Amino acid sequence: RGSGKRQRVDKPQPMIAGERIPALPWEGHYKYLGCKRGADPKSDLTQATKVYLDDCKIIFESDLTDWQKLDAIKRFARPRLTYLLQNMEPSISWATSIDRETRSLAKKHLKLPRRTVTPFLYSSTRAGGLGLPNIEDKIHLFRISTAYKVLFAQGDNQLQDIANSALNKTAEIRSRNQKSAQDFLNDPADPGEGKRGDITSLWSGVRASLHHCRAELHLQNRTITCGEVTLGWDKRRFITSLLRDTVQSQYLEKWKRCSDQGRVVTCTSAHPASNHWVPTGRYTSFGEYRFAFKARLNLLPTRTSRHRAGEPVPDRSCRRCNAEQETLAHVMNHCPSHVGLLRKRHNNILVRLSRAIPAWRGRQDKEQVVP
Repeated sequence: RGSGKRQRVDKPQPMIAGERIPALPWEGHYKYLGCKRGADPKSDLTQATKVYLDDCKIIFESDLTDWQKLDAIKRFARPRLTYLLQNMEPSISWATSIDRETRSLAKKHLKLPRRTVTPFLYSSTRAGGLGLPNIEDKIHLFRISTAYKVLFAQGDNQLQDIANSALNKTAEIRSRNQKSAQDFLNDPADPGEGKRGDITSLWSGVRASLHHCRAELHLQNRTITCGEVTLGWDKRRFITSLLRDTVQSQYLEKWKRCSDQGRVVTCTSAHPASNHWVPTGRYTSFGEYRFAFKARLNLLPTRTSRHRAGEPVPDRSCRRCNAEQETLAHVMNHCPSHVGLLRKRHNNILVRLSRAIPAWRGRQDKEQVVP
């Protein structure tokens, strides 16, 4: 209240159970669900970034096993950012910088070479990847989920009208070809469109997120389609998980297309039983755990792989038998100097299979001579 140019605001004096609630000062903050909230979202994101990366460093430098470190980041470090990602508007560049730091930490402390492909880090553990959290993907998922619930909010017609009006206005301003709102959301940018700098809204971000997740939003049917799966309003709680699975499958497809490090993944990702040890480390030692990843990615320091990595290797022949190419397949399966170890590995596999087969399944013939 006040007169002229000078105004004064009386501080409210709310009371609860006879105790006065202090007023929030200028640029002050409060905490909700343990997260700082206030008038300065940039400082909140900066603080959250520092805490998240510090937590990741502490976890990676701890004495936990490799699989426990990855699980701790998913269960304890990542949830610190979830609330901020859902209730703020962080930029993609901010998320990209965090993901870059996390990838660097993971490669360093898991003893992975720098040339390890990114899709392996983000692919699901069921497919043989590390399942490392990706903050940029989280932003895209929350954008789409929020937009869907706002557009089709049942029981709140006013909110629906505001959302549809903003969407139509964004499509009209940003689209030079006068596309409909649905075409604007689902079609990627074409040469006739560009960043005109006239409007930035939730819907321009949702459009980019839909394209990133390869999803389509159908306004008339109130459904969202991701791959071959279509969900309606009654299944809205599954939208985030559907989009997450789709993004992880995209990483897997990119991994398979890698000419060098993606040769084995087509086979190992065919069934989760091939990767049961990845999230738990069961039946493997610490050395075997790291060795298995490098072997699957063809990152073991054979002369051929070192040559492909750009290292100066004058001679690519086998160091044991002088074969023409010292490849991983040659070392693991064909080198004559390792015949005894190869036979022992083969027999051990047969012994484990024999023990796993119940007796009532039938007769087992062992040590039979093949004609």
